Amino acid sequence: MTKIQVTINVDTSKTMGDAVRQLRNYFAQNLSAVDAITSPSFLPQWQTERNYTAGELLRYEGEVYRVLQAHRSQADWRPANVPALFTALDAEKENRP
Repeated sequence: MTKIQVTINVDTSKTMGDAVRQLRNYFAQNLSAVDAITSPSFLPQWQTERNYTAGELLRYEGEVYRVLQAHRSQADWRPANVPALFTALDAEKENRP
């Protein structure tokens, strides 16, 4: 078993729900690609009208995607349809040396 200690500064004016979302986002963005694929519940769902940064991981229709370019999402820029902005992660490819 591995013990992990994490310290996150949370704005005290925020709610507990905000703190939990911040913690979830921290873990989501620090997962390896393989861990993200096998534990996708930590990852946020893709949303429209949201700013994404390159390297972010997210879920969309049961798949895990990595953001390739920073952008603001639009309804017609869904991860499965815009390979210039997103790439689907594949556990087999991610596990290769």
